Amino acid sequence: MGFEYISTGELDSQLFFTMPKELLRGDQYRDISSEAKLLYGVMSDRQNLSAKNGWADEENHVFIYYTLDEIFRDMNVSRKTAAKLLNELE
Repeated sequence: MGFEYISTGELDSQLFFTMPKELLRGDQYRDISSEAKLLYGVMSDRQNLSAKNGWADEENHVFIYYTLDEIFRDMNVSRKTAAKLLNELE
């Protein structure tokens, strides 16, 4: 069995979102929907990209640009549901 190389076009299929286990197991997060938890993972990934780009305020708090349109497109939900998911995370 030989080693299979990954081409540059296939790299996106090898990337993953991560999230804290506590978000899935913690009792205080039990009422948060699975979709909102997935959105948290996506937003966390975007926050890492923002940090690499130096997108931080004067207090060095990293911020992300992730519009409602991008969320509903990426999550394959309606705009109303995208807003609901954001509200859950607040």
